[in-house]
Amino acid sequence: MDSGTATPTTILNELNKAVKMHNFYPSGHPHFETALGQCFDHIKHCVDDMGVIKYSVNNKGFKCASERIGLDSKEIGELAKKFFIRKIKELEITSRLRVDDIKELVDILRLEPSEISAAGGIERLFAERGVEGLLLNEMHYEGLKRLKAELQQQKAEVSNSLASESGQEEISVEDGTGQEVTDASQEGEARDETLMEMIEKIRCEKDLLKYKDLSVRIKERCGALIAINSLDEVIPAVFLFMELSGPESQLGRDFTAMARTQLRSLLESATLLRHIAHRAGSKEELNRELIEQCLLNAADTAIVINILLDDAVQAPEAIVRRNIFNTLLLFKDKLIPFIEERIKSGVWYEVRQMAALLGEIGDAENLPLLEEIYSHDDVKIKKEALKSLARIPSAEAAAFLSRALTEEDSSLVSQAIVSLGFLRDTSALESISEIAVKWEAFAKSHNLQKEAIKALGNIGSSDSVPALSRILMRKSWFSKQYNDELRALAAKSLGMIGDQDAYKALEQAMKNSEGALYATCKRALERKDGEN
Repeated sequence: MDSGTATPTTILNELNKAVKMHNFYPSGHPHFETALGQCFDHIKHCVDDMGVIKYSVNNKGFKCASERIGLDSKEIGELAKKFFIRKIKELEITSRLRVDDIKELVDILRLEPSEISAAGGIERLFAERGVEGLLLNEMHYEGLKRLKAELQQQKAEVSNSLASESGQEEISVEDGTGQEVTDASQEGEARDETLMEMIEKIRCEKDLLKYKDLSVRIKERCGALIAINSLDEVIPAVFLFMELSGPESQLGRDFTAMARTQLRSLLESATLLRHIAHRAGSKEELNRELIEQCLLNAADTAIVINILLDDAVQAPEAIVRRNIFNTLLLFKDKLIPFIEERIKSGVWYEVRQMAALLGEIGDAENLPLLEEIYSHDDVKIKKEALKSLARIPSAEAAAFLSRALTEEDSSLVSQAIVSLGFLRDTSALESISEIAVKWEAFAKSHNLQKEAIKALGNIGSSDSVPALSRILMRKSWFSKQYNDELRALAAKSLGMIGDQDAYKALEQAMKNSEGALYATCKRALERKDGEN
């Protein structure tokens, strides 16, 4: 479906298609995955354009803002009933939305209301399944986070209780001779030890056989925790084996080899790797370097890179994406084939993030990939490619950006100007100067002129002084406010260039100016005095 037709109504239509497809095909089936991907792509476009989308639900239909949806549609009406009888009265779609969030919603809609009630309610199910981009019934992120923490605590308590019961249970029988026999589950007091106690014990163990026994039991306990999805409890053990297998360990070769074996064994779990990768992007992560080292120690690098790329594509916030990009750059030499594969997918939000990632890598050898991305029809993707070109200092990047100055779309021209200013490349100075001095009194926007003037200041070439001086001295009775704004920007850029001719133009302009222009000229000249 064309993203240009995305509305709150079409979102519900796409969601309903995914629900229907899931009724015919199980999760993982190609037909269902295709429908799910189309649904997510459509919603992602809509959220990107419109921001947060919030529906209220009753047993007849949906309402978004003041628009009632579904009153004339039997299918949307049926979808509303599915929501309503499962006690979903409000649904909020946010920028945090991931494909997995929609998959979980569709899957939960297949449950009977009684099953949902028995599981603790719809909000609890969302929290248990890690849904982040969909909020229900006025629940905020703080409430969702608190509910997740409570569930983790309950899991931990159940896990500890089961471990304690299995260690303390004692079954006594008589063997026929009057002797009491203890069940084999009581062999060794170590069965009462918690995971953290075993971790502390192995740090001090010098006997190789006891060390091996402890390492095996720690790994087995971690396997049980992974099975019940108590993954945060496993992380200390991963850190432990990473520490004991590292060069800083004072133990012998046999000890470090054993720790390395257990570490690799734990990191073979795709479930654990996905959890560790998610933590690499978290804003609250306090052990980011250790988390990154865990990912580097994984035997299957391809799994780690794909998980991180999935997270980068679906990242809800820029800071999360920044953390993930930083982690991905640790695999810099291996990334390009995975990026190429994502570019070929043609999915706009994937291609856009691959463009950003290529900019982070900053290698001129990848310019052909950015040129391929720029051929995409989506303007947002084109702009991302132009942004990334600014991070690859080279004559080829500057030439590509210069060609983009002739684009019909003004937003692309604006981004090309900004990127050229960031590169500080003088090859496009003439073209940027022409844009800067162009004056259209009744134009709706002077954004291109503003960006061109700022870019000339960033480039800092004396060859820009004549054009900037011309703008600084320009007077206009029409659109005076816009003209004064451009003159102030020109004054600032002249101050950044800071040669003799630039200061002369500033002194002349200050004599016959007032307000913001006077203040800008004065600041630039004070900088000159400070340098002297």
